[in-house]
Amino acid sequence: MPEESETADAAVATKQKSKVEPDWRENAESSQFVLATRLAIFSAVLAFGAIGSAVSLITRARNKNEIGNITPLELISIQTIGAIFATILMLVFVADLIGGRLFPEPELFYRIIYVHAAFAKLLIWSFIAGFSERFVPNILNNIVKQVNDTREKEPEK
Repeated sequence: MPEESETADAAVATKQKSKVEPDWRENAESSQFVLATRLAIFSAVLAFGAIGSAVSLITRARNKNEIGNITPLELISIQTIGAIFATILMLVFVADLIGGRLFPEPELFYRIIYVHAAFAKLLIWSFIAGFSERFVPNILNNIVKQVNDTREKEPEK
C-alpha cells in the first residue's frame, strides 16, 4: 500500500509543479509576452543611448578639466538626446534602411532578445548613437541624400 500513496503523492506533486512553473513557451506568442519583449528591447535601447551620451559628456569634461561643471540638467538633457538618437537608429535598423554584417537583422528584430549576437550589436549601436552626437544626424542626412538622388535619376512622367 505504501507504493500507491507514493505514486499518488508524486502525481499531486507533478500536478502542483506544472501549475507553479508553467512552460514559458506555451505563452511565447501571447500578446502580453510579445509586449513585454518589445518593451524590454526598447528600454535597453533607451538605456544604452543614454549611457553612451553620459560617457561622452563626462569624457569631454574630463579632457577639459571641467568635470565639476556638469549640471544635473545638462546631464539629463544630453541623456535624453542620446536615448532619442538610439531610438531613431533602432527604427532605421527595423526599416532596413541600412544593413550588413555589422548591423542587427530586421527580420528577427522582435525576437532579437533571444539572439545574443544580434542583441549585442543593437546595444553597441545604441551606445554609439548616444556617444557620437553626429552619428545619427549623419545617417539621416545620408538617407535623405539617397532619396533625393533616386528621385533625380527617375525619368519624369
